[in-house]
Amino acid sequence: MDETFDPEMDDLLEVEQKKQELLSNSFFTGMRVVFLGTASQKPSSIRNVSAIALQLEKQTWLFDCGEGTSKQIVLSPHASFSKLNKIFITHMHGDHVYGLPTVILTSRGRLADKRSGETLSVYGPPGVRSFVNSALFYTHTSIGKSIDIKELLTQKSIKSPLTDQQKKNDIQPDSNGVYTLFSDASFTVKAKYINHTVPCFGYVIEEAPGKPNVDVEKAKALGLEAPNVLFKELKAGNSVTLSNGTVIKPEDILIPAPRPRKIVILGDTNNPYSLTDIAQGADLVIHEATLPNEFENIAHYRGHSSPRMAGLFAKAIGAKKLAITHFGGAYANELEAVETVLLNQAKEAFQSNEVIAARDFLAVDIPKPC
Repeated sequence: MDETFDPEMDDLLEVEQKKQELLSNSFFTGMRVVFLGTASQKPSSIRNVSAIALQLEKQTWLFDCGEGTSKQIVLSPHASFSKLNKIFITHMHGDHVYGLPTVILTSRGRLADKRSGETLSVYGPPGVRSFVNSALFYTHTSIGKSIDIKELLTQKSIKSPLTDQQKKNDIQPDSNGVYTLFSDASFTVKAKYINHTVPCFGYVIEEAPGKPNVDVEKAKALGLEAPNVLFKELKAGNSVTLSNGTVIKPEDILIPAPRPRKIVILGDTNNPYSLTDIAQGADLVIHEATLPNEFENIAHYRGHSSPRMAGLFAKAIGAKKLAITHFGGAYANELEAVETVLLNQAKEAFQSNEVIAARDFLAVDIPKPC
């Protein structure tokens, strides 16, 4: 699955079908990050601008959507329009949003007959709703009611009188500055404001806690044959008493649920430490590294980071793995230099070899904890 797909195929639906066939026959941990664009500001000959897909069991989420993201999704053997149902925008700079209208149209238009009316949710800073609505209006495009845009209200926008639409749709932070975008039986997504030259957010995606399983052999040794109606009580945390008077406690036979996995995806930033509390213990943190360490002062002044800054943040939150991306200047046209110079700078600061230098179409699976 390392090859890309042919963008000249007759029908996008055929591409999607072939992808699903390949994905169904491949090993999948249930969480896979796919880098669709890893360049800063403008595309290069080997990198497109910012976009990251998160492939889950039954859905695909997109984080940022620079110009050309639609083509990158078509080319990628991993990313897919057919399961795309959520888009998260970190900030409103063009290299992160110019591809958004096209992705919406492709997902809601050519694949509409396959979507069964499913809503596409878009989350982002103030301005993302006007941007999308203007693009659709001035191109005389109608996509019905299949899109729901929710803005993360900043302190400045909250101080202004809220419209009825903002009160109904948009998201305000709690007293700790945490935005809870949604929480369901599978995942919770939260965000916090991070420092950049424009309002910008970092997103934290965490699996819902799993349920403990019964060690059948231990249960049998204590007199509980599987299946048994008492298992439900034990899984709920309650002790049970057998007919012979034996008391079995949950800890006697339950195998603890695996630790929920967590991914942190940051927008452009020179200071993401506001996320420290909710980002702790991340399995993967994706952090920009626009310029090398020797130009760190310039990067910081422009609201960006160096590999050293990325490594220090990953260390501060106890991340298990770091991926650096958003390469600028001459490095946007480089693979070898990025995967030696910048990678080593990040490893040194992180004090770990668990660092990835992202390249377009790279897929990173998040393993299930034992």
